[in-house]
Amino acid sequence: MTTLTTLLGPTRLAYGERPTRREPGTVSPDSDIYAATPDERTATIRAALDAGVTFFHAAYEREAQSLGQSLKLLGVRGEISASTTDGDTLDRCADTEEDAAKAIHAAIERKRGLLGMDVLDIFALYDFRPETHTRARLAGARRALGEARASGKIKHIGVTCYGEYDALASAIEQESFAPEIVLARFNYFDQGAAKSLFPLCRTKSITTLAAQTFSWEGGVPFVRFPNTWRFRNLTKNFYGFTAGQAHLFWVLSQPNIDGILASMQTAEQITENAAGTQLAKTPTGLEALFDSFVEAMTKTREGWRGLLTDELWEYRAAAELHLGRKK
Repeated sequence: MTTLTTLLGPTRLAYGERPTRREPGTVSPDSDIYAATPDERTATIRAALDAGVTFFHAAYEREAQSLGQSLKLLGVRGEISASTTDGDTLDRCADTEEDAAKAIHAAIERKRGLLGMDVLDIFALYDFRPETHTRARLAGARRALGEARASGKIKHIGVTCYGEYDALASAIEQESFAPEIVLARFNYFDQGAAKSLFPLCRTKSITTLAAQTFSWEGGVPFVRFPNTWRFRNLTKNFYGFTAGQAHLFWVLSQPNIDGILASMQTAEQITENAAGTQLAKTPTGLEALFDSFVEAMTKTREGWRGLLTDELWEYRAAAELHLGRKK
């Protein structure tokens, strides 16, 4: 099986719009990324292309619509690879092979329309979980994906996974599902995909992308915690690198990982992230820095208290929820 690593280009970086990880950027106070104007979103896509990013992933419908509008305005379909998913399609259909097949076919048609593309480079099942991807649904999805590829509507089959890594590894091992690309949650805080899933993918020549690299505990970006933590100064100029760049460097240095899917909503974030994948020198003290973030999230209340006044309401809500559980 041919890997899809070449779709990533030299940056080994894939573009995603959500969730935000830093300043509001193009988001409104309620973090609605679609509050940005089409021109603003298109400028961000253009910046990504200029930085060498050629792989664009849109998980949900509004993301696909946003990406499709920007690509149409830019006229760069031939320069990029587009990846999308079925979203929660299988969650909402009956647990039968026939219903699952119909649902996946409908999702493919919907995403083709939203993205404005006759052919989708990658269509992935969203967030593999045993309770959703039952034997019947998986059989129907597998059939529909094969038919869509045979008819030229999709080129490659993928899957995303945000927690049930062993379950996905088991499905691949038992050949009940055979993706060509796996996008799985992986970061310093959650390295579960590295235990069985990523090594198995390597043996089967399945391309692997680390996803949700900046989203740690409760969906809060790890770079939020240093605002009140002892490494706050290092995150501004961490031996010449930002904390975000250092983390991207660390992720790409791990075995069995071909690239990273990162959320980028401003030209500044794109420039920073692309540079982070090209570092030639290992930053000193990486694990000490990341360990301090983990400690702030799991062993203390200081980091969470600092988020109670964060400008984004999701992070304030996450802090209130976390601190409420830790009373």
